[in-house]
Formats: sequence, C-alpha cells, structure tokens
Amino acid sequence: MKRFFKALSLLPFIVAFACPGKGATIKPAQIWTDTTGKNINASCGSILQHAGVYYWFGENRDGRGHVTCYSSTNLQDWTFRKMVLKNLGDETGFTERPKVIYNKKTKQYVMWMHKEGISKDGVRNYREARAAVATCKTIDGDYRYLGSFRPLGNMSRDDYLFKDDDGTAYFISASNENADLKMYRLTDDYLKIDCEVTTLFKGQYREAPVLFKRKRHTECLYRPGS
Repeated sequence: MKRFFKALSLLPFIVAFACPGKGATIKPAQIWTDTTGKNINASCGSILQHAGVYYWFGENRDGRGHVTCYSSTNLQDWTFRKMVLKNLGDETGFTERPKVIYNKKTKQYVMWMHKEGISKDGVRNYREARAAVATCKTIDGDYRYLGSFRPLGNMSRDDYLFKDDDGTAYFISASNENADLKMYRLTDDYLKIDCEVTTLFKGQYREAPVLFKRKRHTECLYRPGS
C-alpha cells in the first residue's frame, strides 16, 4: 500500500508553520487576543477548515466546561463566533478537548469530547472518564448534546478525532487510568463506536493524542457485544 503522510495538528503546531500576514507577529507564551481585544478562551482545542475559513473549537475555562468557537482566514487573527455548546442536557459535569469533523452522509458536524463530573460542592473531579458526543447542522451553530458513555466499557479521557480519506472516522482516547491509548472506529454516522481497532503505547501513560496518517489499518480487535 502506498505510504503517505497527512498531517493533522493542534493549534500550536499549525501556527508554528503558518505564514502570518504582512507585519504580523505571533508571540509564544503570551496572551493571545481575538479581533475585539478579548483574551481567546479556547483551551485544548482543534481546528477544522471549511470554505476557506479555519474554525477553532476549544474549552471555555469559565468553570462550566462550555465549548467556544473562533474563526480565522490566516490562523493569526481570530474572531469569536459563539459558545457552540452551552449545556450537557440532563447530565452534570464538564467537558474537555472538543474535536469536530463533518459527516457528508448525514450532513452533520459531529463533536466528540472528554466528559467528567462535578461534586455537590462544585468541585471538579476526574472519576467519570467518559466520552461525549454532540451534533450540529452548521459548523458554528448550537451543538445538541447527545450524552456520554465509556467506549466499550473503557475509561476515556484525553481524546482525538480523525477522518480518513474514505470517510471512515476514528476516535482515540486515553484509557486504563491514562496508561493506554485506545483507537476506535466509529459507525457511519460518527455517533457511536463500531469497534476497537488497537491499543497504542500500552502502559506508557501518554496523553493528548494527535494523529497523522501513514497507512490504513482495517482490522478490529473488539466490537460492541463481542
């Protein structure tokens, strides 16, 4: 099979290689502001390009786990669009590391996240270790929260979402108290787990996964109910 690389990256890596506009400078480790001068509030995010525009989805660190969206045409100047995820439906808690891809078949944008809980006294905890899903018909609209779960019963924390050239989507998340990275293939609608593909870096306690493509892996280790 022909090998090739398709680089996918989070914002710090993209910015490092982007060509800023005339006279522009990007200063690492300093506060980054949006086009209105307010601090950008989109931690641990991801970027999706649509119609020549980059959309940055990230955690809003207001203490409630909301997801914000910013847009840019040059990866330098970012405009606040809106808070695209404002609540978790009937669930309590907060979300982290939102990732978004588009499903051509269902014509929906699908967001996967890491979901945790909040105690009765308002303190965040990391006991749930769940994945969560939300959808929207527009890239920067109001995303509808569909719920959270543990993929095939596995713990799920730091995560990443990858869409292959053939439209197949994969979800990668830290499992087993962050000791392992699990890779799952999603169903055609991108809303559920189809099967577990492999365990990456087993027992090595790696987090914050970012995926690039080398060659296609099609075998499954486990399926729901197997």
